[in-house]
Amino acid sequence: MNRPPTSTPPSCSQNHCVTIKHRIAYAFATNKRGNRFGQLGRPKSSSKPDDALKTPKQIQFQTNDVQLIAAAAGGSKDSGHTLLLDLEGQVHACGCDRWQQLGLGSSEAGAVGYTWQGRLWHYTPQLVSALASKHVIAVAAGDDHSVVLLKSGEVYTFGRGEHGQLGQAGKPFVMPPTKSTELSSNNVQQVASIRAEGNCTGIFSANGGLLKNVGRCPKDLLTKWRILTSSGQASG
Repeated sequence: MNRPPTSTPPSCSQNHCVTIKHRIAYAFATNKRGNRFGQLGRPKSSSKPDDALKTPKQIQFQTNDVQLIAAAAGGSKDSGHTLLLDLEGQVHACGCDRWQQLGLGSSEAGAVGYTWQGRLWHYTPQLVSALASKHVIAVAAGDDHSVVLLKSGEVYTFGRGEHGQLGQAGKPFVMPPTKSTELSSNNVQQVASIRAEGNCTGIFSANGGLLKNVGRCPKDLLTKWRILTSSGQASG
């Protein structure tokens, strides 16, 4: 059985990037908004110059034994969140949670019953408890939504969804972690990888073929994804 790589290329949003090196996550800002919501995994500070945030810095966890295998940076110019996948198949998230994109709500609560526990963002990685019983093998992040792929081939989505980017019936405006029947392997060919960007989500086969896309997906974005996936670059 092939073990996941110990390092990954950077995954970047419109304002920050995150990468894995030797099972440790490092994040840095690409502009002054790059840690507005704590998406770098550390508190924002008005006393530090912008250049300090542009230096990659290790994301700290509450425990030191978290070994990471993948990361995804999401966010538009007015948002930003980070997904981190550990060796045990558990997902951790930090940054903006305005649209439930961190997945911290209950899957039974639904959009109306969701609460943010008084916080719209988190500066340190939070375990996504709704996925704790799953075995996640890939993560992807759009502007305000998140996507995860399970070992079983099931795809779960959460966050903002009014453009249909969650692949959920009825295009719910927001949603906690919920299986997308539309994107999961029991409804299409076996899903091998996932991608998310802007308000678009895509699923791909083992040979890099695009199986399906949902949401607002410009043609140039889909072309870029096909090239990246067929060349073997990881989900993101």
